[in-house]
Order: sequence, then C-alpha cells, then structure tokens
Amino acid sequence: MRPLVRSSALLLLALLLPCLLVLRGADAQAAPASSSSSPPSSSSSFSSPSSTVLLRRGRESQASPAPSSSGPFSPNASSPTPGAIIPVVHPDFLDGPAIFAVLATSSSLSVAGSLFIILSWILFTDMHFFSRKLIVYISATDLFSSAAFLYAAVRKTGVMSNTGGHASLECTVQGFALQFFVLASYMWTGCFAYHLHSLIANRRKKAHRLEVFYHAVSWGLPMLITIVLVVERLSLQSDIIGGADRPWCWLTNHASQHESLEMEMIQQFALFYVPAVVVFCYNVMIYIKLAGIVHGTELGSNIRKRVLLYLLVFLLCSVWGLAHRLYQAFTPGHQPLKWLSYAEAAIGPLQGFLNAIVYG
Repeated sequence: MRPLVRSSALLLLALLLPCLLVLRGADAQAAPASSSSSPPSSSSSFSSPSSTVLLRRGRESQASPAPSSSGPFSPNASSPTPGAIIPVVHPDFLDGPAIFAVLATSSSLSVAGSLFIILSWILFTDMHFFSRKLIVYISATDLFSSAAFLYAAVRKTGVMSNTGGHASLECTVQGFALQFFVLASYMWTGCFAYHLHSLIANRRKKAHRLEVFYHAVSWGLPMLITIVLVVERLSLQSDIIGGADRPWCWLTNHASQHESLEMEMIQQFALFYVPAVVVFCYNVMIYIKLAGIVHGTELGSNIRKRVLLYLLVFLLCSVWGLAHRLYQAFTPGHQPLKWLSYAEAAIGPLQGFLNAIVYG
C-alpha cells in the first residue's frame, strides 16, 4: 500500500504545483501594478503590439488602473456599470492558426481513441462484461467532448466571442456540449472507481444492478448544471456560454451587464472545477483503499499500476485548465497566459485518447 500512497501524494503535489507556480507568477505581475502610484496614461495603456484592443460592455480590462488590493474577489474590486463601455485587451495568439492546429490534433486523437473503445465493444462480444461497459460510457462522453473541441478548432467558434462579439448559435451549442460531456466523463470515472470498490472491497456479485444509479449520477449532475445555465441564459439575456479566453467557447469570463467579472469567475469554479477536483480526490481515496486490500495478492501489483494510470490521465488532462483559471483570477487584467493556453489546447482534449490507452 505504501508505494501507492507515495505515488498518490506525488499526484496531488503535481496537481498543486502548477497552480502554485502560476499564482506566484500572478503575484509577481501584481506587485509592479500595486506599487505604481499613478495610473497609466491613455496614450500608453494600449501600446502592446501583441494584443488587439476593442470595446466591450461591462468588463474591466488590463489597461484599467489596478485596485489597491490585488486579487479577483477583493472588496475594492468594482463591478462593471450597466451599459458602460470599457476597453478590453485581447491576446492575438488566441486567434492564430498555431493554437487551432494544436487543438485539432489533440481532439482528433481523442476522437480516434474513443471510437476504438466503442467499436471494440460492438465488434467483440466476448468483451461484453459490465466493467467494460462502464469504460464504453466513459469513451462515449470523451467522444462527444472531443468532437466539440474538434468543431471549435475547425470552425474557430471562440474567435468572435473572444473579441467582444455576441456568442453565435454554434458557439453556444459547442460550449454547452463541452460543459456537459467533459463533466460527465469525470463523473463516469468516479462511478468506475466505485464499481471497482464494490467488486474488490465489498465483493458485490451483482454490481451491474447499480447501473441505473451510475447513469443518474453521471448524467444527472451535468444535466442539472446545464439546466441552471440555460435558465440563467434565458432570464438574464446574456452570453453565459461564449468568450472564455480560449480557442473554444465555454462558460464566459467576459462580464455582462448583469454579472461582474468576479461573479463569472466564481461560476466557472463552482460549476466545473470544484466538481472535477471533488471527483479526483474521491478517486484517489478509493484507489488507495483498493491498493491496501489487494496488497500482497497476485493481482495486487497489476491493479496498483492500473489505478495510478487512471489517476494520472485524470490529473494530466484537468490540471492545466485549473492552473490557468487560477492564474487569470489572481492576475490584474485577468489576461490568459500563452504557454498555459497552448498546454490546455494540447493536453486537455487528449482525455479520450489517453483513456483508450489506459482503459483499453
């Protein structure tokens, strides 16, 4: 059990390390802004050659004077005035062909990996056992999320929304698809962990009877969150899904006339990253317990290697988005970071491909 505990501790450290590094970088950027006694002049506010300047209602920009206490949720952080026109700095690399090529490559690999698992299930009847069926469900969610990423790469759905335009219908559908299916994939990994625990720890002989429960959890929570977002979209008449400072559309972090930028950041964490972190921690807890049960048995070593790979895939695909959001939350201006944007585009959509390698 000790090797798995040590490995799990290293995985958790790997989850926290990028977040700590980007927060440290954010503090380093915040220090010059807070030490400056006067706000920048209008002639120098938008002189960056690598950024596009535009006007958008209700968003605080990097060119605006920094508040006296840094951080995204400080009491001095002012909400946007309804109807106010505020300048926004948009990084050009989010519209460049390179990041869309990276996104298209990683998402295509995931589509292929997910289809491999699903077609193997259809073609080979000797693989029709319940554990494999749960893996097929994971691959199905990965297939749809990868297709959404690929669609964003081909159609460049995030370009217009990231530059201040209203979200189009295809941007909205693509963003909702990502929110629903990526979160559903995480939930199915948690159900798979519980299933293994039922088989090994509880020695449940009829574990397949819990399939209805797994469906309720894995589809129910993402559906509930989606309904909340749809109701919010219809009631506020604002782009809940749209520009997310990414090459794709997702939960917007461009403040609307109804919500502050800080509130929209809280919404991103509450409706996506918090559930993802909770599922990851649950999987770590379950797999550590399983490793203790099978320790010293013939299958013990093989199971430990497998569960570590399960956790590694989950961590590798989710940590960059979380680290990037933390960086933006604590950086004045809340602008995206180029290398983290590329890391998200290259690794985040790979979940279907990596799951096919590990679970297949």
